[in-house]
Amino acid sequence: MQGLSERQYAARVGLSRGAIQKAKEAGRLVLFADGSIDAEASDKRRAAMTDPAKSRAAPKSAAAPKSKLKPVPEAAVASVGETLRAEGDNPLFIRVTQEDGTLAWTSPIYVLADESHATARPADR
Repeated sequence: MQGLSERQYAARVGLSRGAIQKAKEAGRLVLFADGSIDAEASDKRRAAMTDPAKSRAAPKSAAAPKSKLKPVPEAAVASVGETLRAEGDNPLFIRVTQEDGTLAWTSPIYVLADESHATARPADR
């Protein structure tokens, strides 16, 4: 075998074997006489024949999207501290109202309190 198999070429270019098979059927790959893939020539042909608009690569612009996160009001933070018991489990839930009005909430997060310090652990009940 002179060149690469479909699997080897797929791993080399980061595509699925199915995508390589489609490219092969469409004539976007260069093959040796034994049916193996000439990797360098195929890379050049694929680059020339592939429409950049259909590429799944990340856009080149590095502009960071603006965050839609809003700061938590001090009153909300203070109210959590007031609800914790000094000993035992303290199940906490986070509930939010989304911009479209729907509600979302978490599973309970248990905060264990003892006389030395409080620790958090996921719910295991």
